[in-house]
Amino acid sequence: MESRQKAFLGSLELMQESLGELNDVETARDLLANLLGADAGSVETMQYAQRRLENTVPPGQLDAAQKAHAELLEIGRFWRD
Repeated sequence: MESRQKAFLGSLELMQESLGELNDVETARDLLANLLGADAGSVETMQYAQRRLENTVPPGQLDAAQKAHAELLEIGRFWRD
């Protein structure tokens, strides 16, 4: 495999991992909201769960995805040289 292909695939993998982790947290928030409903006790539980979820996302996760995307753009398409 060419070095450009390896670089592209490495950046693509990093971007997918970063976006996947962010998606997991957002999906968990949606699931919690649907499961808990809107009563007063549920609101407190949801707030607690969201605080816990915020602590599971590594700082700079979105920045990492944006950086990987920029690298993909810089590398360019290797399949159309």
